[in-house]
Amino acid sequence: MEDESVTEYSTQFEQKRIIVKGAFWTYFGHFILVTSSLFTNILLARLLDKDNWGVFSLVLSLVSFFSAFSDVGFNYTIQHKLASSIDKRASAVKRIVGVLLRYKLFLLVLATVILLFLAGTDVLTNLFKVENGTIYFVVGAVFFLFFNIMGTFDSVFLGLKQFRDSSLTLSVYHVLRLFLSSLLVFFGFGISGAIVGFVIALAITTAIQIYFLRSFLTLAGRADESLMNQFSYGFNIGLASMAMNILLYTDSVTIGLLVNATAVGFYRIASGIATAAGGAIGVINKVLFPIFSSESDKKKSTVQFNRSLKYAVIFSIPAFVGLAVVSDVLVGVFFGVQYAESSLPLIILSYSVFDTVFTGILVAYLAAKKHTAIVGQTAAAITIMNVILNVVLINYLGFIGAAVASVFVRIVMFLTLYLWAKAKIGLSIDWSIFKQPIASSAIMLLALILVKTYVPISYSLELVNLVKFSLYVVVGIISYFGPAYVFGFNIFGFGKKAYELLFS
Repeated sequence: MEDESVTEYSTQFEQKRIIVKGAFWTYFGHFILVTSSLFTNILLARLLDKDNWGVFSLVLSLVSFFSAFSDVGFNYTIQHKLASSIDKRASAVKRIVGVLLRYKLFLLVLATVILLFLAGTDVLTNLFKVENGTIYFVVGAVFFLFFNIMGTFDSVFLGLKQFRDSSLTLSVYHVLRLFLSSLLVFFGFGISGAIVGFVIALAITTAIQIYFLRSFLTLAGRADESLMNQFSYGFNIGLASMAMNILLYTDSVTIGLLVNATAVGFYRIASGIATAAGGAIGVINKVLFPIFSSESDKKKSTVQFNRSLKYAVIFSIPAFVGLAVVSDVLVGVFFGVQYAESSLPLIILSYSVFDTVFTGILVAYLAAKKHTAIVGQTAAAITIMNVILNVVLINYLGFIGAAVASVFVRIVMFLTLYLWAKAKIGLSIDWSIFKQPIASSAIMLLALILVKTYVPISYSLELVNLVKFSLYVVVGIISYFGPAYVFGFNIFGFGKKAYELLFS
């Protein structure tokens, strides 16, 4: 019994160590992503006027929208099969991913050819009424190809639990695209230059990925099982992933069709900030997915789920509240008064910061336990709901309606998945973990309202406004974590444990 107890403790310690180290590198990469994306959007939004920024945002939204249809589960299949495989030798990895990579790259090339045809024949230009849009959509199709190849190779990193290599390569991409796209726009290449900068950054990053994964990559060989058996797992979770991407970008595409490209630019600023903020916390799901996949004991898995959720809500709830309060200041200071219309949708979309984590952990858990059918079916259903709501609400509320639709369907998705998981597999959420972050966030809300009242900020990118905005951030952090500590969250103990696990 003592040996079993020691073994169990060692296993739990190792799982915690993997989570913390994986989270460290994943958060490191995402910090680079968030900061570089923010600066990229700020620079390009200011270098391009709001109309050209809208066209650029529309092209990128279309790329992301079509990317949702290009995977249909292959990336998740690769990641899950590698994460759940004991044998991580190069020869074993090649057997797992070889055939899947071959089919995935075939689909990507086919999709790229279709996009090039739609762009070259001016179908997209006429559909979205973009003046001289042919070249923008053609370059966007090339970006689509490299963007999805990079994402496929990243799924191999994650399946192998090589979180450091994943974060470092993605960081290279986001830093390169910041400098290259801004430089090309600065020298007069406009929208095309911005997209080409993204493409060059992707090409360099993909080359680096191939170098790191050179021992594991092949397009040859035969699978150990039929493609349908391999694909059966990934299809449903791929359907869910596709639906979530459609949720993110259907809004922008519908706004482009029903309003105009300039409105897309306003909405993408709001959506981009909310997505980046949510992703800054939600990247932990990338680490938790392979960990959940490795644990077969139901009771231990439930404990892992609630432990992960506990620390996620500690950070996601105040992030959601804080972003909603300072949304107008954030947009005005960093993007300028010409983008002030982005503030209201940002207030609404700030909910997605919390939802990205909350629903994301639930989806990761269900996917890791192979309950992918309910995830895929629910995601497909709310995607249809989202499209209908977008068409209706955008007609009545303008692009603000897209934000309302997005938040509503996110709530519906979580409730559906949780009620199913509770009824079918006995998964229960420890709701008591919400008390402390909600109470602390309420205090933070009052503190931020007060500081906004007595320390107003003018909407310009000047040093004095940056200092004042930094004050807002500091006040938010202190007014949240101070009460949180009083309410029982041992900040120093949490930091000490994380440090020990990270450097053990």
